[in-house]
Amino acid sequence: MEELEPLNFDAGRIYFHPDDLKRSAELLEKHFSHELDQYEAEVRMRHKNGDWIWVIDRGTVVEWTEDGKPLRMSGTHNDISERKKLDQMKSEFVSTVSHELRTPLTSIKGSLALLVDGALGNLTDDVMEMVNMVYRNTNRLIILVNDILDMEKILSGSMKYEFQKLNLANLVEEAVESNMGFAIEHSVEFVLADLDSKVTVLGDSSRLTQVVTNLLSNAAKFSNKGEKVEISVAHHNSVAKVTISDHGRGIPEKFREQIFGRFTQADSSDSREKGGTGLGLNISKSIIDKHNGMIDFESEVDVGSKFFFTLPVSG
Repeated sequence: MEELEPLNFDAGRIYFHPDDLKRSAELLEKHFSHELDQYEAEVRMRHKNGDWIWVIDRGTVVEWTEDGKPLRMSGTHNDISERKKLDQMKSEFVSTVSHELRTPLTSIKGSLALLVDGALGNLTDDVMEMVNMVYRNTNRLIILVNDILDMEKILSGSMKYEFQKLNLANLVEEAVESNMGFAIEHSVEFVLADLDSKVTVLGDSSRLTQVVTNLLSNAAKFSNKGEKVEISVAHHNSVAKVTISDHGRGIPEKFREQIFGRFTQADSSDSREKGGTGLGLNISKSIIDKHNGMIDFESEVDVGSKFFFTLPVSG
């Protein structure tokens, strides 16, 4: 303990990595203001041998002043460096395997597409049915691989963004046009409702298109056949809003808190029946967060769901 003297509230924090101080301070302030029952943060601390090690820094105020200020705090530092190393190894392994899978899968999909399009001659009905099934499953594998790669980039902080001024209505229109085939496949109709053509935002075009595509595909998959999926773009004051509404099964209230989690679907049978990885909404939330926006939904069972995201308007 003498190595840490003088012992006071700031004694441990002088050993924190500078890049972790802000996040730690924000969480600490939330605990002091009673937003969090306990303070907890993963931070790097300087070991006495000079190395940086990862720790879980936990603490709870155990005594307050009469006017509600924190007076005494109790906590621990737990070394999690080995866990971090294992997580990094796992991440690198998943990334490597995914990269190695993507190239052959893309080649297989291209070859199957030629068969489906009849470029190599007419196929019997039984063979065509088999080829279509393999083509669909190959496409699902490619989506899975791409989602895993995106998730790995998000977790490692290496996902790149190229922000530029965008016309949001144009971006949404182009995304809808590109996904018309998906609507046809699921026997639904994409309908462009109210589109405010004057809304501009600062964003990454490909990443925002990815979010719209994910919401469109979910709406199509979970809509009843013959229904319409309505898409709108609006803005109020300095906030732009994109809304995608379906008329499908809806999402039970008990799944609200986990719908944007990783590998999450409201029904475990959905991944088999409807396809998908359970990563799309989590990736979409990460993308919208990076744009200083917000993504959420409203839903009623057996009536439908309305997913929307908001972005700051760019002048």
